[in-house]
Amino acid sequence: AALPMVAVLYYTYMTYLKNVETAANAAEQAQKHVSELSHHIAEQERISQALQQSEEYFRNAFDHAAGMAVVSTEGKWVQVNASLCKMLGYSENELLSDDIQSVTHPDDLANDLSKLDQLIDGQIRNYQLEKRYIDKSRNVVWVLQSASLIRDVQGLPRHVVLQIQDISDRKAAEDLIRHAAFHDALTGLPNRTLFADRLSMAIERAKRTSDFRFAVIFLDLDRFKVLNDSLGHDCGDQLLIDLARRLENCVRTVDSVARLGGDEFVILLDGISSIVDATVIAERIQKSLEEPFDFDGQKFFTTASMGIASSAQGYERPEDILRDADTAMYKAKAGGRAQAVYFEERMNAETVA
Repeated sequence: AALPMVAVLYYTYMTYLKNVETAANAAEQAQKHVSELSHHIAEQERISQALQQSEEYFRNAFDHAAGMAVVSTEGKWVQVNASLCKMLGYSENELLSDDIQSVTHPDDLANDLSKLDQLIDGQIRNYQLEKRYIDKSRNVVWVLQSASLIRDVQGLPRHVVLQIQDISDRKAAEDLIRHAAFHDALTGLPNRTLFADRLSMAIERAKRTSDFRFAVIFLDLDRFKVLNDSLGHDCGDQLLIDLARRLENCVRTVDSVARLGGDEFVILLDGISSIVDATVIAERIQKSLEEPFDFDGQKFFTTASMGIASSAQGYERPEDILRDADTAMYKAKAGGRAQAVYFEERMNAETVA
């Protein structure tokens, strides 16, 4: 009778021990879960703070950058910073109600949209280009624009981030350097280098088109040294400036007037119908010189000797036609000044002699 009782007590005791062990394990698991949950919550808080801090950093960088914007894949302004608004003269609301196409210079729009399409299609990862915007006052603003693409979680294009730097001052400086390299500092006319380039194009065009004609007039003022020595170099410089403007008024818009140096000027008559047109221009110049020049209330007169060479000679190089026009000009001076003389082949032989 005692044996079953002992068995029941033993089973009950073992069951109790097992329940205690199970409870202890459950408590341990619960404690571990609580610890993991606390760590997860702390990690989430850390990530949230990091994201918030990162967003603050981005917002601060975005607001204080030279010029930044977020645009849609269609070119609609989504977000713009204060620097960009100041650069273009628009308020934030004015820009956000419009698109990038409306403020891009028409001549740069096609290239800009082409690059944007390549970026969205994944053909390029980013791009950088120089382009022109039109600000609210309708002035041109040169910028260096960098673009990169933002994708959503599915990897689809979502937004384009633009970094826009104003380079108008740099462009203006480049234009000044370029102008100084190809223009005369005193008169603002093209110099020998630029004139030779235009003359080369005229020669090439004459080779391709049989009915295309052009002529060169080489002009030199008569007794300019006497003027400089008697009235001073300031007066001589003013005379050259005034003469440059008169020559420009005597020719067509397609023609080119250049100063080679000193009192030597050359004119390219581009696309004339016949050599008679050169005579008409030469007579027009002589007529303009009949009006006196004025320097500080003092009026004086001057004349010019001109040599004319035409494309009929079949020139191959700019220096050859300039040489012949110069030879004809000296023939005009030797013949009594204040006249125009056409170049003839015999003049070269006479010059060499």
